[in-house]
Amino acid sequence: MTLTPPRRTRRPHSEAFKQSLIEACGEPGASVAGVALANRINANQLRRWMRERGIEPPALSCLPLRVVTSEPMGGFVPVQLSLRVDPPKRAAQIMSLIQSARLNGREPYAYLKDVLTRLPTQPQSPIGELLPHRRRPDSA
Repeated sequence: MTLTPPRRTRRPHSEAFKQSLIEACGEPGASVAGVALANRINANQLRRWMRERGIEPPALSCLPLRVVTSEPMGGFVPVQLSLRVDPPKRAAQIMSLIQSARLNGREPYAYLKDVLTRLPTQPQSPIGELLPHRRRPDSA
């Protein structure tokens, strides 16, 4: 019995398809990775198509986070949340909370579930008590 390895085939993409994805990357709030993921292609492939057409893809580290350093804290990098934040920034802020929970020995899912449960009834002034580095171990 002879086994023949499967032949790799490349998916052909029309020029119109490539151009539509490149144009979608230029929309406000769109990211190359998001457009690629939504269309089931690799983001590096989409960046290559952009470079082939003389369009420079946006920088990969394009999420400007404002880190607050008002007080020294171990294992926590606070990020100021605002009401009007674009989706990539919001995702970065959520990931910051998740990582802060991990750094402070908390299980991220349980911490976020607890905070989101308490948030509607939490008074505004002690809202900082919900942060992972300030939570008591018995309440998190």
